[in-house]
Amino acid sequence: MSHGDAKDNENNPPSPPFSKGGDPLSPPLENGDTGGFSGEIKKEPKGIIRSAASDETLKGRNIFAADGSYALAGTGMKGPLPENPYTLVGVLRGPEKKAVFREYTGSIVTLTVGNKLIDGAVITRIDNLSVKVKKGKERRELRIFHVDNPKQASR
Repeated sequence: MSHGDAKDNENNPPSPPFSKGGDPLSPPLENGDTGGFSGEIKKEPKGIIRSAASDETLKGRNIFAADGSYALAGTGMKGPLPENPYTLVGVLRGPEKKAVFREYTGSIVTLTVGNKLIDGAVITRIDNLSVKVKKGKERRELRIFHVDNPKQASR
């Protein structure tokens, strides 16, 4: 800042809101006034307004399904079953062995010996890597994809 700039400021004082003794541009707010334009209609703050959706509405909607429904396995799809309506994805070992299937509808189901699959086949046996099913006179063995690791087998 040059010496001449300070002299110019003495001759051109700041506007009233910035002056120490000058009148401000607008009068001070009255008690309870929140400011704003003079013609403005003041509304009382009401807080957050939420729609009153009941819990039952929320509980009745399946957020993981496109249509929001909880259709039972096999009832959500119309038409005939595909040739292979399920895939064996795993076997749970424990006090009771359980087979884990992925149905063509996308559902994952866990079944034990004696339970029926979506096509009516009954589980007759569950082994570590396979499940045997029977449908009428037809018997099938479903196997989990498994590759033996020769390095672990030699230990």
